[in-house]
Amino acid sequence: MAKRNTVTLEQINKIISETKFEYQTVFGKTTIASAKLPNGFVIVESSSCVDPANYDEKMGRDICREKIINKLWELEGYRLQDKLHRSTGERDLMDLTLRELKEAGFQIETTILHSHNMASVGRIMINSEGVR
Repeated sequence: MAKRNTVTLEQINKIISETKFEYQTVFGKTTIASAKLPNGFVIVESSSCVDPANYDEKMGRDICREKIINKLWELEGYRLQDKLHRSTGERDLMDLTLRELKEAGFQIETTILHSHNMASVGRIMINSEGVR
């Protein structure tokens, strides 16, 4: 019988098979691996040794790849848990969009504090006075 509500090895293997890996060696003793997942998300891991004389590039790549796969298990587990949580219809205040809060009568005030290279840091003030 197939298990329900679980991340499977087949799912992970499919994602890994569609993932683009790039490796680089830095300082003669460290491997850095970047993995671009099929959805565009990038995971970066590293492996290093103390003495450059002991450095083995293949071992560094293998260690980084294994770390990336372990991270992918965590991310896919989170995604499944979130999907299951959202499917219950139970939503807390953190799940509501600003539009939904406005429609519910909350007063929303947003302020951009800093903007640089298309990234902004801001503040959102939510006032619940008068909300029933």
